[in-house]
Amino acid sequence: MGATHAYLLAVAVDIDTDDGNTRSLVTDREDVAEGEFSDLLMRTLQGPLGPGEARDIGSFEDLAQRAQTHLQTEFDIRRSRCGS
Repeated sequence: MGATHAYLLAVAVDIDTDDGNTRSLVTDREDVAEGEFSDLLMRTLQGPLGPGEARDIGSFEDLAQRAQTHLQTEFDIRRSRCGS
């Protein structure tokens, strides 16, 4: 990253199944109650990143499970793969 700030707007998970493909935005954690964490960054991935700063968005399995919850569907995470 450069010397300026960046702003993380969204984290998208693309799911390809036998029925086609779909996209789920998993930026906000819908599985966490609103008052559960005092730190807003525990509930969302959205926000500013300072110069050289990184943000842990979770494991591949965590992101896939959040997509399943958001899409209200199930798919075999073990058959999933990372890539573009």
